[in-house]
Amino acid sequence: MAHSIDTALILAGGFGTRLRGLFPDLPKVLAPILSRPFLEWQIHSLRHSGIRRLVLCLGHRATAVLDYVHARPADGLAIEFSIESEPLGTAGAIRLAAPWLSAPALVLNGDTFLPSGYLELIQPHVAAQPAPLATMALSRMDDTRRYGSVRLSPESSVLSFHEKSTAGAALPSPGLVSAGAYVLDRSILPFIAPSGPSSIESDVFPAILAAGARILGATTSQPFFDMGTPEGHHSLERFLQDHGQ
Repeated sequence: MAHSIDTALILAGGFGTRLRGLFPDLPKVLAPILSRPFLEWQIHSLRHSGIRRLVLCLGHRATAVLDYVHARPADGLAIEFSIESEPLGTAGAIRLAAPWLSAPALVLNGDTFLPSGYLELIQPHVAAQPAPLATMALSRMDDTRRYGSVRLSPESSVLSFHEKSTAGAALPSPGLVSAGAYVLDRSILPFIAPSGPSSIESDVFPAILAAGARILGATTSQPFFDMGTPEGHHSLERFLQDHGQ
């Protein structure tokens, strides 16, 4: 099925504190995965998804990312930049990048990776009638305690979010977790605080549900990787090695 989403935002302005022990001098999107910066893997996956324009939402160590991109143009992909002068959180970064949200856009956390691309997320959003304000990629996991979980209706509308548990606070619980990738419509902007830091998952999505608006959940068949931790980084490398990437 054809889709009409050709712009993606990568939220890469954070400090990358969880990965700093491995790569103290690199922003997270430049951390090497099998000797290639993680950003290159993301770009490859985005191209496979039909994305033609990428907006890098930067903050911490933005200059290193700018230098890297300018030295290595990405064929067939226009790359632009939105740079925050102070930490804004995921939703604040989206607010700053509002000029690129004239149409629905794919939005990725800077440490998110789905190896086979994002069509499983894009296509349900485009096909849904009426159009949801947001569609979020969901992944099934045997233990949701580290991530928190999402509950869906039979029609795949998000009903509620459940916060992650502290270690040892509960028995392992299977369920759906956010895979850190979304399609967002410009209509979400009024749900973002007009200034200061804000979180898309902790602040904006609950506010959308409280207002009675729809968030669609798109369950992916792919493995989901959060490479922002040493464990997640090693797990992604093992997966790519095992699959001949």
